Amino acid sequence: FVMGFPDESFDDVRGTIELALELDPYFASFATLVPDHGTKFHEEAKSLGMISSDTLAYDNSGRALELHHFKLSTAEREQLIREAYRRFYMRPKQMVRYVKDIGHMPSYIRNGARLLGKYMTARTAQ
Repeated sequence: FVMGFPDESFDDVRGTIELALELDPYFASFATLVPDHGTKFHEEAKSLGMISSDTLAYDNSGRALELHHFKLSTAEREQLIREAYRRFYMRPKQMVRYVKDIGHMPSYIRNGARLLGKYMTARTAQ
């Protein structure tokens, strides 16, 4: 689920989180929209003043994106991403679902450790 479109408000993002809960997929990923070089959004972000004209790309490794957003601060975007993950994965229904699928636990642990490692590396590099 992608969040942080230029005209998206705090409540709009909360609506995206609600949609994720309603759709109830087995796994979910939540990310901030990134204006990668060569994309239409990169050009739009430049024209809207969200990024400078010499910005080539943004890192999508978990570090905060320093782009000017019209309705959401960097702190609010980070808060909403944390909220999305917490609300999605900490639901009792979701936890029971994973416990029932215990046979796949080793792969979940490996994947979780890999994601945690990437997150911690990104946080210490800031």
